[in-house]
Amino acid sequence: MRVKYNRVSTLGQTGNRFEADQDKYDLVLLDKVSGTVNFRDREKGRVLIDLIEKNEVETVVTEDLSRLGRNTRDVLATLDFFDHKGINVV
Repeated sequence: MRVKYNRVSTLGQTGNRFEADQDKYDLVLLDKVSGTVNFRDREKGRVLIDLIEKNEVETVVTEDLSRLGRNTRDVLATLDFFDHKGINVV
């Protein structure tokens, strides 16, 4: 499965720009949460992790690495998890 993951920082942001190319992905996930929240603690981040644990994801696409988190340690831990599971990150 090819999954697009995005995050906006506030509930007031629509995230509409992330919906423009939905037809290119099997699933599009959008978290509306601050980047300071660890990836594993986000609602849609948890959905993505669960799908990866079930071996249902092959590729994760994100518009920018900053969408995975604001904290370098968390971003690297998330990327390390993806790498360990053989996920291609675009």
